[in-house]
Amino acid sequence: MMSFLAKAPPVVLIHDNSSKVLTRLDQPLLPKSQTRIILPKIMSTCYQLDALLVKQNNPHARSPNIDQMIDQLFGQLKELTEKMILPECSYISFLEERRILQLCPQVAQRLLAKTLCKNETKRDYFSQTTILSQTYSLCQQLQADLALNNHKYMAHQLALLYQCMSGIGEFANPYRNRIKEMFNKIKTTLENQELPTLTVQQKNWLIELTADITAHMSRFPESITCSLTPYNTLKLSSEN
Repeated sequence: MMSFLAKAPPVVLIHDNSSKVLTRLDQPLLPKSQTRIILPKIMSTCYQLDALLVKQNNPHARSPNIDQMIDQLFGQLKELTEKMILPECSYISFLEERRILQLCPQVAQRLLAKTLCKNETKRDYFSQTTILSQTYSLCQQLQADLALNNHKYMAHQLALLYQCMSGIGEFANPYRNRIKEMFNKIKTTLENQELPTLTVQQKNWLIELTADITAHMSRFPESITCSLTPYNTLKLSSEN
């Protein structure tokens, strides 16, 4: 065996650059999360917007170019948020789900006003406020009915709330998704009992849901919730 190896030709090492192993020692093992990078920028933009909107509402602190600055920041906010959501999702819904708008009430009011006031006619305004009123009333009714011993129609009321909120605007999407996730479970629970009654967990879920919706609606700007003046009512009659 040794004599065979001694007679064999020497081994020639061929350096093939095409098979060179690439090293990436300068890069992290795990890529940085896009959320970690973009979310702080979104928060910073919202805080800046909130401060500028306060100044905009104060005639003594208002600067000449403040409107332009606010429009630019809202554009940046939308651009940043849309990098983190699916195409079919709403960037306002994303901000709601992350509870960012709760920290920036001025931004929340402006975005909600834009969402709810897309229609300019007074007739559309009446239709919008009617839906808001129905949604609020349904939430209160659901809360009151939880005290009853029979929850036979609770699934039907939830379906009505889900349908009613479809006409409000983008802000309602997170709440509609919460209803969609729980609806079949609640319906099954009620159908499989001689005396239909929600479980304790389902009751707590419903209390939290309706409380969140009514609290959200209480933050709407005055331009959405206030009554129309006689002048506006007269103008509606003249337009017809």
